[in-house]
Amino acid sequence: LALHQQGQLDAAEAIYRQVLGRDGNHVSAWQLRGVIRYQQKLPAEALPLLERAVALDPANAASLNNLGNVLIDLHRFEDAVDALRRATALRPEAADMRANLGRALRFYKKLDEAAEAYRHAIALDPKRAAYHASLGNVLSASKDDAGALTAFAAALDLAPNQPNLLHNVALSLVKLKRFE
Repeated sequence: LALHQQGQLDAAEAIYRQVLGRDGNHVSAWQLRGVIRYQQKLPAEALPLLERAVALDPANAASLNNLGNVLIDLHRFEDAVDALRRATALRPEAADMRANLGRALRFYKKLDEAAEAYRHAIALDPKRAAYHASLGNVLSASKDDAGALTAFAAALDLAPNQPNLLHNVALSLVKLKRFE
């Protein structure tokens, strides 16, 4: 795991393969091999590895979360939503999993549910600018420009050096015809 965390993905994968050579049912080794493929921008190769991890332990929230992210990248949004709902049911306190569910729901065009998932992520981790910005994007897509402005402004307060957030605040103000 240390090699993986240091970005030495090939060396880490070699160790995971060794572990699987000794124990073909080692959930973490399957999951971490899938994460490596995902980090390498190879979601189609990550998919069977993460599916194997989930098959071995359907109650492993981390595996379900990673599977959901891979499914989003593969544009399998309904399956991603299912995996991420299962992950958040297992770990309701995990803000990152709530935000991933919001992302999947946004792509699946379930904007009200996506907004709720992001609000839940914000309640769990209110200092995360990305969650506020993502909520702003969903609200903007839902034509809730006032709500989007509030969310983007909160994100900008947390990350004032992000020009894209300033742009989103300005765009929201224009949509609301607030030129003062």
